[in-house]
This record gives sequence, structure tokens and C-alpha cells, in this order.
Amino acid sequence: MKRLMLVCAVMAAIMMMTSCSKDNDELIVGKWQITSMEGDANYMNGEDVSHTSSTGSVTVETNNLYMEFYSDGTGYKYQVSTNDTTVFSYSISSGSLRIERSDGGHELYNIEKLNKKKLRLSSKLDITDYEGTYIRTEYIYFNFKRQ
Repeated sequence: MKRLMLVCAVMAAIMMMTSCSKDNDELIVGKWQITSMEGDANYMNGEDVSHTSSTGSVTVETNNLYMEFYSDGTGYKYQVSTNDTTVFSYSISSGSLRIERSDGGHELYNIEKLNKKKLRLSSKLDITDYEGTYIRTEYIYFNFKRQ
């Protein structure tokens, strides 16, 4: 009986993880407009400095960027100010969004929030100086609304 309960619990967990990924795949489809971008420096020279006054959060308000995701795993980014369009393919796995750009580059984001109206992505950047010495880690958050 305990074995049966364990098997049922494992199967339920697998189904929930699979359905969440499928839900994200379906929910992301559509056109999104960026509403704000926030930056936060949390680590400097390997030490957590998020509690000190030397770091802070910077918020940039913008409506300059659109992203559109299609159900076939492709999409594009459009930068209004430069009239620049970038075609990409994308995949979603374990709460992460990976974008493969047509120029050969890629971007990796954590999906912080995704529903019918809002999308919030985060990206971790390790900042180095010109010699490659680690300086700090910054997290950037991108907030979008559905168009």
C-alpha cells in the first residue's frame, strides 16, 4: 500500500511538472511589449552586498521593445528606436526561456511570472573588468504586458 501511494505521488509530481512546462509554452505565445526593466547589483567581488547602500535598484521605463512568440517555437524582437528586428527560435524548460538568435547568439532567462497578461523574465549577469576579473553579479528583470 505504501509503495502504491509512493508511485501515485511520483506520477502526480511528474504530471504537474510536465503540465506547467506545457502551460508556459502555450501562455508565452503572442506579442509582448516591455513596460519596465529593473537592474539590481547583489554581489561585489564575491560578497553579498545587497544589504548595503552601495548597491541599489535601477528601474528604466520603456515601451521601446516588443517580442512575439509563435507556437512553432520561433519569434522575433523588434526595437522601435532603431527599427531593428531580430528573428529567433526559443524553448522553455524547467522555468527557463532560452532564445537562439538568428545571428548565432543566445539568451537565457528565468521565467519569474507568466500569465495571460504579464510576463516577467530575469537574467543573471556576471560583470568583469577589462582583464576578466570578477567584479559583481547583477540581476536584470524585464517586465512585459501582452499586446
